[in-house]
Formats: sequence, structure tokens, C-alpha cells
Amino acid sequence: MAQLIKNPCRQICKYDETQVCTGCQRTMEETREWKHYPEKEKAKILRKASERENTIDIHTDHLDYYV
Repeated sequence: MAQLIKNPCRQICKYDETQVCTGCQRTMEETREWKHYPEKEKAKILRKASERENTIDIHTDHLDYYV
């Protein structure tokens, strides 16, 4: 039996101006419809979310954070 892909929700559920969750990097539609997607589509969504997260890292790695 194939392994089921777990929901990647991180319980941070905040959406940015592009309607992408800042926690799991899925779009609002991907988040809402997750339980209806077949496993192959879920894997594709996770790859896209990972790419979105990497893009964010690239664009913010030059910023300095001070407390």
C-alpha cells in the first residue's frame, strides 16, 4: 500500500498578498482542497510549496534582523 502524504499545515495559517500561506507555502486553494487531491497531486503541491519557500529564502537572506 502506498504511503499517504500528510497535510503539511504548520498551524500558522496566515496568507500574504498573493494568497499563499506563510506557514506551509500552499495557496489558499491548495490548502482548502488538500483532502480532495489524489496523492500524486499532493506530491506536486509539496514540490511547488518547497520552491516557494526557497524563493522566499533567496529574497530575504540578505536582510539583517536585530532584536
